[in-house]
Formats: sequence, C-alpha cells, structure tokens
Amino acid sequence: MNRGVSEHDWDDGGWPTNGIDIGSGQAILFVTTARSPLTIAGHEHAYGLLWYHRRPDGAACSGGVAFEGNGIDDGAHWTVESEEPLTLAPSIHCVAEAGGCGMHGWIREGRWVQA
Repeated sequence: MNRGVSEHDWDDGGWPTNGIDIGSGQAILFVTTARSPLTIAGHEHAYGLLWYHRRPDGAACSGGVAFEGNGIDDGAHWTVESEEPLTLAPSIHCVAEAGGCGMHGWIREGRWVQA
C-alpha cells in the first residue's frame, strides 16, 4: 500500500528534513493512502502519521499512528480530537519491549507533551 512517505527527504541520521516540528525534539509526517476518506489538517487521504523522536543515545527513533475513521482495519487507531492545532488521543508510546525506546506522551494542541 502506498502511504505517501516516499516524497519526504531524510538527513544522514534518519531524521525527516521536512517534518512538522512539535517540540521537545519530536517531529511528525502525515501519511496518506488513496484508500482513506479522511482529510486531516489539509492532508487529503490521511491514513495517519509517522512520529520521529530521539533515543537516549541521540539516534533517531520512530513510530506510527493510524487515524480512527481512515477506512482501513489494520489495528489500533487514534482519535483526532482537533485538527488545528493537532490533538490526538490516546497517548503515544514507543514500546521498549517491541524494540522501541520507551518514549511516551501526547500530541496536544500541536505540541509534544511528555508523559
């Protein structure tokens, strides 16, 4: 499934150069697919987003969030409580047991809020 991420540029450290800065060293990129009926914050066919952050050693780490109502039944989905500024529920957790770094928090009013 083409989720539209090929159009993004990445630096040598695996960080998106055109990501949306949400503060506290976090960035997001909207992911799209023609199968999604959603338009979120001006992004047509919005499937969800990719969430970029830094591990304690400074290396790039990332995770994904699928939006509720995207028309694709593929697991957990997050509710868009507000598009502008972006607010999602529930919290986002980069689960250490699944190979993530343990980062945990919320996107509230377009900004990262640490748990």
